[in-house]
Amino acid sequence: NLQLIRGDLPKNVQLMAVVKDEAYGHGALDVARVAVEEGAWGFGLSTLEEAMTLRDAGITAPLLLLDEPFTALDDRAIAVLQGLLKGALAEGRTIIMSTHQLREALELATDVALINRGKLAFRGERSREMLEDPGWLYRHYGEA
Repeated sequence: NLQLIRGDLPKNVQLMAVVKDEAYGHGALDVARVAVEEGAWGFGLSTLEEAMTLRDAGITAPLLLLDEPFTALDDRAIAVLQGLLKGALAEGRTIIMSTHQLREALELATDVALINRGKLAFRGERSREMLEDPGWLYRHYGEA
């Protein structure tokens, strides 16, 4: 299937294979290994645990968490994820996060967008006020 999809794409388009939830029952690690061989650029996943499974197996391709990144994580796991994200930032990678966990996201952010009821309420650089008080963003650009 990947060969067929790749054949229909322009050469400059990178392919991301979504292997979340055990590759929809097909076995995430097995599918990821085949996808790497077939030229997949990266992988879409649901959880940090899925990401760690691929990393532990030696898969180094870029990973995209397709779910709320900090959901159901304890403090240690949040710290691990933040460390991974800070490392990616230090390597010059772009990270886009959709989350309700503002404090964790703002610690990593250089730029922020607040979407309120489907409309862009704010977009700009993260400020000192946002970092010191995550509620500042809602008070100034969200609904009361």
